Amino acid sequence: QLLEEMDIVGLTPTIDTHSLVMDAHSRRGDVGGAVEWLRKMSSRSLAPNVASYNSVVRACAEKQDPRRAELWLHKLVEARLKPDETSFRTVADSFQASGDHARANRWFQALQSLTKSAL
Repeated sequence: QLLEEMDIVGLTPTIDTHSLVMDAHSRRGDVGGAVEWLRKMSSRSLAPNVASYNSVVRACAEKQDPRRAELWLHKLVEARLKPDETSFRTVADSFQASGDHARANRWFQALQSLTKSAL
């Protein structure tokens, strides 16, 4: 509906517009909605960025689906983007919340490696 309204008034949706909508979906754990908007970005020749993928990762985490969050982190990398602290922390926290402490620790270690390399 937002994009239709923008079209009516002659505005062109940007990456930021899509990201705001994706963020709203992710906060509700609406994985399907976040993924749909990620695909809409691509169909409009807008290149999804790390924040776009992080919204999908967060939606999976909110839905308590850490394996799916992990899958989307891998898709972020496959898109030739560099995961950031939020990417790793969201997946790690999701596994921690699910009780899979071994997998959570693996992602926390990856986060530590990322932050050490940034120093």
